[in-house]
Amino acid sequence: MQSLLDESLRFFSQYRLPTGLYLDKLSTDGSTAHTLASTSAAGFGLISLCISAERGILSVQDALAQATTTIVAASNISGASNGFLLHWTDMHGRGSGEYSTIDTAILCLGAILASKYFSAKEPALTTTHALALQVRSLTDRVSWSDALLDDYNGAPGMYLTMSANGNGQGVTRLFNEYYLLAYMGAVAEASNGNGMNANGKDKKHPG
Repeated sequence: MQSLLDESLRFFSQYRLPTGLYLDKLSTDGSTAHTLASTSAAGFGLISLCISAERGILSVQDALAQATTTIVAASNISGASNGFLLHWTDMHGRGSGEYSTIDTAILCLGAILASKYFSAKEPALTTTHALALQVRSLTDRVSWSDALLDDYNGAPGMYLTMSANGNGQGVTRLFNEYYLLAYMGAVAEASNGNGMNANGKDKKHPG
């Protein structure tokens, strides 16, 4: 079982791009057909770096350096006006398509975990403090409560994606990984102290 765990962690390293972002898919036949990076894959990659350091597959210093590279790359991913990030990009964070609420949440929660892990392991390092500031900047630029609806046909709902100008698109009920998005929104609302989203829109009415 331990060997399987370690191989699973090495599996993530195969998805890592030179810029620090992570591929959405990886071909098993050696082709380069799949070249798009995924925002959520970067979040999972950050988690894998922490576990790899804890298990001794990577040194804490090497894992911290890789995590920092990933956070810097993630900060360059194109975003909607309210901070939600593109789901798929090239290796430099550029692309087109949907601005995904859940994929942004997975990335940012992976970044928060990495910041907490490395701060506990190497609290005195300047690079650890720099990472924490970069993670805070990444998460704070997102208007998380914009993704939440208090009342969608009688139950809470969440927007699946955002348009470039920050308007929610497609609504789902709370399920599975969307609890992560709900958590980020709840924390944001607690900080704002009101029932409006960050743009001052009434969250009870989609659109």
